[in-house]
Amino acid sequence: MGITTNSARFIFVSFLATWVLGVEEVNGDSVHCKYPAIFNFGDSNSDTGSISAAFFPRPAPNGVTFFHSPAGRVGDGRLIVDFIAKYFGLPYLSPYLDSFGTKFRHGANFATGGATIRRSNDSLFISGISPFPFDIQTVQYSNLKNRTTMLYTQAKRNSDIRKNFPRPKDFSKSLFIVDIGQNDLAAGFRNMMMTKEKLVAEIPDLMNLFSLGIQFLYQQGARTFWIHNTGPIGCLPSTLFDVRNPVPGFLDGNGCIKSRNDMAKEFNRQLKRKVSELKAQLPFAALTYVDMYAAKYSLISNAKKLGFYENLNICCGSFKDGVRKYCGNNILKNAAFEPIPAPYGEGFFHKPSGRDCDGRLIVDFIAERIGLPYLSAYLNSLGTNYRHGANFATGGSTIRRPNETIYEYGISPFSLDMQIVQFNQFKARTKELYERAAKTPSERSKLPNPDEFSKALYTFDIGQNDLSVGFRKLSSEQLLAALPDIVNQLAKAVQNIYQQGGRSFWIHNTGPIGCLPVNFFYNLNPPPDFVDQYGCVKTQNEMAVEFNKKLKERVIKLRTELPEAAITYVDVYAAKTGMIGNAKAQGFTDPLKVCCGYHVKYDHVWCGTKSLVNGSAVFGSACENPSTAISWDGVHYSQAANQWVANRILNGSLTDPPIPITQACKRH
Repeated sequence: MGITTNSARFIFVSFLATWVLGVEEVNGDSVHCKYPAIFNFGDSNSDTGSISAAFFPRPAPNGVTFFHSPAGRVGDGRLIVDFIAKYFGLPYLSPYLDSFGTKFRHGANFATGGATIRRSNDSLFISGISPFPFDIQTVQYSNLKNRTTMLYTQAKRNSDIRKNFPRPKDFSKSLFIVDIGQNDLAAGFRNMMMTKEKLVAEIPDLMNLFSLGIQFLYQQGARTFWIHNTGPIGCLPSTLFDVRNPVPGFLDGNGCIKSRNDMAKEFNRQLKRKVSELKAQLPFAALTYVDMYAAKYSLISNAKKLGFYENLNICCGSFKDGVRKYCGNNILKNAAFEPIPAPYGEGFFHKPSGRDCDGRLIVDFIAERIGLPYLSAYLNSLGTNYRHGANFATGGSTIRRPNETIYEYGISPFSLDMQIVQFNQFKARTKELYERAAKTPSERSKLPNPDEFSKALYTFDIGQNDLSVGFRKLSSEQLLAALPDIVNQLAKAVQNIYQQGGRSFWIHNTGPIGCLPVNFFYNLNPPPDFVDQYGCVKTQNEMAVEFNKKLKERVIKLRTELPEAAITYVDVYAAKTGMIGNAKAQGFTDPLKVCCGYHVKYDHVWCGTKSLVNGSAVFGSACENPSTAISWDGVHYSQAANQWVANRILNGSLTDPPIPITQACKRH
């Protein structure tokens, strides 16, 4: 079924917004609040583009009714949060995770499709659950507030910069909207082991986590809250697609799943009670509980009277005979997390800089060597400048899509294929914004010249986490068998960039993963044959060597497949093992000793964190002289080690072909 011409979704949302916002007139209060900004937290009901920017872009026909093109929203036009912004005379909210053309002068939207109140172990790519739950969204808000204050102060009287940020004094006067919880219930319904009684028993914990989020925002200065309850989830057509011959009583009078709506009502009952408790706990807060359930259920019950067609039919997509075709055939099933704390970054930037290191990374030394500024992170939407490139790398990333979440083992949801999707969006939107900013030099100065994408250098350094996941989940034989697929997926990424016009590639192999000190945190007395001559885990390094062998073979094949490309294979493994094997001669201390963090026997306090050890508070601080350390935190290398490695690889002595990075644009 294609999208219909009468735009039922648009009218539906507009009707709900009118209903909900009309409460003010019912109350008879003639004094209107004037909010300088709106900050929104939630899921796909109010996501204006974060998931679209970070992962797959929403395809047409999403957005066609009002924006006339996809606008990052799940729907043909505006969402309720858009109508709220319009109601107060404010522009539509820019999504926090969108780093292109965003303006936060009048607020920001932290909502992401699939978000939950409680952190989930479900993967985005399996169940559609967002890796950005409510607590992470509130951390993102805190980060935006802190960085806004810093950047606003730095800008002083530069109006071109200041106009993109909220005024620091406006945060406490803003409206904070929260619309989340539906996906927590949906996750419970999907879990076959979760009975009705168990799910009901889970709701108080959800309420407590929700309350903690509100309290955190209050501590950050928020005072005005507009809190939506959850809608009649049993009326969502997607929940009815697989219902065949329901027993009497399974559906209510409107054809909705009664048990699911009953659960939503119980959730809302407890939410309303929690909001009442918060009113007593937060004396300076104005909290409004909004009954979205009543509005939506009334709309569904009176659909035909209100001019809508079949209340449980869908406008876009097709679900027939068990075959599901999602709207637009979107393959998505449905500065991103906590900031890295001090003492990270203090060795060079004198403060945390988003890097897992005490200072610069190898990619920073690459930028220095070719005379360019350090790269801005793609997912950082504040104070970024992409004139000379962008960094799509994220800590914990893998080549293959993960089937676990970042909250389990630190594996990033932004696998290499997602980074390529982000690059494709980045390139397409750069061209659009560059042309639009033809008469605005200040805006163009932050964007790459579209003509320069084909002349740029594309660096790849990924694969170690694929091995790490394999060590946890697979046998040695299974991991060996998986290596060709892992390497081929990296090759596909290179091919994609080539198709987008990229021609110069600098590809790092993976380092000696068996030499990471973290391997010994829980294995204090390894047997003699467990380690090699450097004290590293022998089997892990052997697997890394095999990975690198297959990677080099694939790079050689790529040179034939991509005749106009200059592809350089960089032996980072050799550089790092050379450093580790000659640590003392090169001025380093024990290569298996960690500089930052407290790791004594089985007590572990990670770098930059605090914990109790034997009843005493311990902070994971840095060592006295990081410049002599190879390992910074047990997983990542120190700035000194990164610089040592960079000096060995950038001159071409460990590359194939043997050329310095300044000549990586030349085919050999």
